[in-house]
Amino acid sequence: MYSTDILEFTKQSFPEEYEKVIELLNFLADEFSINTSGNPNKYKVSCAFAQLAFESSDGIVYPSLQRNFEGLNFAIKSDVAAKKLRIASATNDRFIKDGEKSCQHSETQEGTTDDKGVINWGETKKVDDN
Repeated sequence: MYSTDILEFTKQSFPEEYEKVIELLNFLADEFSINTSGNPNKYKVSCAFAQLAFESSDGIVYPSLQRNFEGLNFAIKSDVAAKKLRIASATNDRFIKDGEKSCQHSETQEGTTDDKGVINWGETKKVDDN
């Protein structure tokens, strides 16, 4: 489930507890990858872990379930984000619902920020269906 780097790091960092740490990491990975299907009760373990992690860190990174683990989600404390992050660019996209489980990308608008962090939006463009 994990890359060799994580396994090697865990062996070096926790030689006595290696098996238990891997078991815990596997458990947490499973909990963060549960499809909750809108049921907030299924988030209890991942929520509790995130709260504990936030007590001793500025944020956490976890895999994106909605993107089939092909992306990452970042949860960063708001005060840390305000001090350390800067918006460099942004996009504003419009999607039109097309059936029960699909939509069509119809418009996009790009923006850049000035020195004060204000987003300056460009022209809205229609998205080509091709």
